[in-house]
Amino acid sequence: MIAGSGTIFEEQFGIPSMVGAIVMTVLTIGTLLLNVNKIMSIISAVTPFLFVIMIIISGYSFFTSNLSFNQIISSSSKGTAATGNWLMGSLLYVSYNMTAGIAMLAVMGGTFKNKKQAGMGGILGGIGLGILLFLINLGMMSDLKGIESSGMPTLHLANQISPWLGYILSIILLGMIYNTAVGMLYAFTARLVPAETKRFKLSVIIVGILAFLASFVGFIKLVGTVYPITGYLGFVIIAALIISWIRSKMKKEAVNPELVKF
Repeated sequence: MIAGSGTIFEEQFGIPSMVGAIVMTVLTIGTLLLNVNKIMSIISAVTPFLFVIMIIISGYSFFTSNLSFNQIISSSSKGTAATGNWLMGSLLYVSYNMTAGIAMLAVMGGTFKNKKQAGMGGILGGIGLGILLFLINLGMMSDLKGIESSGMPTLHLANQISPWLGYILSIILLGMIYNTAVGMLYAFTARLVPAETKRFKLSVIIVGILAFLASFVGFIKLVGTVYPITGYLGFVIIAALIISWIRSKMKKEAVNPELVKF
């Protein structure tokens, strides 16, 4: 995420990527020194704007494209994918998202006293993410040749419509990258050190600096290697969650069969 912010600063504003990476690192670390409720408020505030602007960009790119559906499919099949087929790629992306945000999701879910509300929030959030990904891919597939050399394809599409839209989207993307960076840094650090302790805050600073150093590998290279690896590792976490859920159901049934029904 830090590398991605550097890419946006360089491609859209002509500012060296290192400056963008430093700004994002400082903001991310600073946010995690606040409390979790403030973090969740920040995350929830930006997402609706991204939905609206992606509908505009994707719709415009798709309906103004000169390519037929068969040409789009043919062009997309020539690219190098992170995995052998689309189904595994989809599973890897879901797994990556769960792995990266599971600590933050656990905290957010814990703020709901009603389990049904927490579950519904997870379902709606997953549906929203799926719709957003569909819109992004719809727009990108309409101009595959144009986005080949771009580190931020959606930003390229926005600039094709209007430079002003490009600037607006860049700000929104930076906001979303910032949100993701906060969630990932919190999730990773919380696995190492208990949250809301002095050691946690010190660990956040250390891990944040290490993440900044790792950003020099390059955004495109990181996306192509780290995301799939994290996705494969996430399958283990997903399996553990499913097994834990089944065991909890079985224990409740063993205590009182009338309390829990599948």
